[in-house]
Amino acid sequence: MTPRPPCYAPRAAPAVPRWKRWAQVGLLVLLAWAGCLALLWPAAPPRRGWWLLALLGPLLLVLGLSLRLWLFQLARLRHARYQQVLAATRARWWHWRSLGLPLEQVLLLGPAGEGQQAYQGCMAATAVPSPVAAGGAPALRCPLGTVSGEGRAAWLGARLARRVLALPGLEARWPRLRALAWGGCPASHAAFAAVLQAAGLRLPAMQLPLQAPADLCTLIDLLHYRYDAPQAWLLCAGVVSVAPAGAAPGMAGEAAFAWVASRAGQHQVHRAEVLAAAPGDSAASLCAQVQRYLRPAALPAAALALGSPAAQALRAAGWPLGNHELGRYWGELQHCAPFVALSLAWLQAAQTEAPCGWASHGMDQHIVIGMAGPYGNANTEN
Repeated sequence: MTPRPPCYAPRAAPAVPRWKRWAQVGLLVLLAWAGCLALLWPAAPPRRGWWLLALLGPLLLVLGLSLRLWLFQLARLRHARYQQVLAATRARWWHWRSLGLPLEQVLLLGPAGEGQQAYQGCMAATAVPSPVAAGGAPALRCPLGTVSGEGRAAWLGARLARRVLALPGLEARWPRLRALAWGGCPASHAAFAAVLQAAGLRLPAMQLPLQAPADLCTLIDLLHYRYDAPQAWLLCAGVVSVAPAGAAPGMAGEAAFAWVASRAGQHQVHRAEVLAAAPGDSAASLCAQVQRYLRPAALPAAALALGSPAAQALRAAGWPLGNHELGRYWGELQHCAPFVALSLAWLQAAQTEAPCGWASHGMDQHIVIGMAGPYGNANTEN
């Protein structure tokens, strides 16, 4: 279920005292007090105690009114303080939830090849790849490799590692790598690690999963609260090659992605939210929550989707999807679908300097919605 802003039981504001009724009661008390004094007042000149007794009634009435006013003001102050605490709690929640993962570099490999220009502009200028035969069924495959069957994932992992090694300045900054987040099978991870180790680069001790949107939240918190040094960075990567038997009813696809995440990134990806079948969850409400991660909250300048259900969710929320339903370019990507859509949105945001929304499905077939945009726009308002 998508995390929601904290909700607390409402506390009614203190009722304003009925001063008119208090005045009526006070007048009756004064009249009764005066009547009693008139009956009991001595004929001889009264002593000092009688004068004090005469003033006791009005003094008690003033004391009662003052006490009632003090209690009313105290209740107002407590109610105002309660509202301030709620507002501060919500502001802290929105600030935390609006934190993003700043990325310096994004690499994509897929059926459109490994040229990064093919994945820019929401792939509007890229031709739709033609499926190839894989295991007796059509599938979308990266055109660079001839390996077939179960070896595709390992080949993609090794190919992705070579692309990572080609990033400028990687070896010089490798000692400051704090963690590797990996989304893929053990075979692809082993191939990825083997290529890096052959180049003299040892993987860090901390290795995290990157299989679900919750893992992205872990990376965001890790970078902001644990590894907040300017030169610290994280390497996030993943590989998937879906067999035709596991892609029904869609077409099998494959993809590989890699991100370099650090505070030096100029564009960030926000937390992804999952549209679950829970009370109060809808595409419109979820998109509205994601929009508030920007400051000021607004519709993204562009949006893209992987798959028809994800595209329908964005259209229902009024996001500018246009013709950017890109499922035909990728096929079924299983757990990597949100991360590929996120990478495409980051490339679009980096190119246009404007936020780009995205949607796909996760492993449980729930719709996942997120946003990419310029770094430094975390919302601090409740």
